[in-house]
Amino acid sequence: MRTFIKKARQALAAAEGGGRLKEAQKSVYEACRIIDKTVSKGVIKKNTAARYKSQLMKALNRLMTERAMSESG
Repeated sequence: MRTFIKKARQALAAAEGGGRLKEAQKSVYEACRIIDKTVSKGVIKKNTAARYKSQLMKALNRLMTERAMSESG
């Protein structure tokens, strides 16, 4: 799980520097899927998973809005 979270964060950082947004989206969604699997197996608690997913999605949404603002404006 931690590996997927790290990969998602790295993809977000790369997309911030002008990289591919689709790749970052894909890695964040994959990390969220793995986090959900980890919860279902009882490895981490539900609230911990929600916190991880929230942090990733918040970063992705911020990146997407920045990208949309720069394209439109």
